[in-house]
Amino acid sequence: MISFFRRHPACGVGAEFRFVNLFEEVTEYDRTFQLPFNILSCVVDSDPGAESYIRSNITGEIYPHRDGEIIFIPRGLPIFIHRKPDFRILSLHFTWEAFPGMDLFAGSETIHRLEVPETGKRIERYFAEPDPVIACYGLQAIVLELCLPLIPANRNHAEKWRFAEIPKMVRRSVSAQMSVADLAQMAHLCVPAFSREFSSVMHCSAKEFLQNELLARALHLMHDPKKKIREISEELGFSSPYYFSKFFKRRYGISPSFHRERERKRCSALSPDSFGKF
Repeated sequence: MISFFRRHPACGVGAEFRFVNLFEEVTEYDRTFQLPFNILSCVVDSDPGAESYIRSNITGEIYPHRDGEIIFIPRGLPIFIHRKPDFRILSLHFTWEAFPGMDLFAGSETIHRLEVPETGKRIERYFAEPDPVIACYGLQAIVLELCLPLIPANRNHAEKWRFAEIPKMVRRSVSAQMSVADLAQMAHLCVPAFSREFSSVMHCSAKEFLQNELLARALHLMHDPKKKIREISEELGFSSPYYFSKFFKRRYGISPSFHRERERKRCSALSPDSFGKF
């Protein structure tokens, strides 16, 4: 008898999937965004003749919203959104990382229009699911199904970087007090040399990485309605709520207080406590 055993290399991959936010939206605004997470925008209802679209600020191409279509926007892509209240949209914000801070879609400049009407109906059913755990993993399965074919073939392999532990440490303990000089010191390099290597490997500057991680942490803390904005500001190491609000608005486009009020008024939302990891 011949025995055979070979461990698949996928067992060693520390990929992490995380929902940043899930919400239903019926609102009106015109706003420019450049967000540190990926977006799936699903139109489930609209009035005939209504106009709502997403525009890539890189190519200028416009992607109108249409019933039953899903639009995928990669992390960090600068976009402009024109939205009318005649549309009911389900938004799924998520990160999918093979390495802390290195999203699988980082650096992609391509917006994808997915014509999958039945999938839109599945997303709507999970948004209506009363069990948040089932809803979370059902939606996660749909996102993976839709986005797996979209992963760039030339994705970066930052997990092999010699300073791979530094981004992991930042994720565990990021604060407003952390600087690029702190990271360079950990790597035993001067700031210019570390910054060049970091940008080459991570496809973003060390400063941008710190700010993205800080914003992600802030959004996570904002999900807790019991935490006051002042407390979040202190926990993140800001010298005052004023500077926290200034940072949040610059990175997210709206103030923390407006974000919290908007979340309270959402037509429906899923609890972030149930958001899973892959």
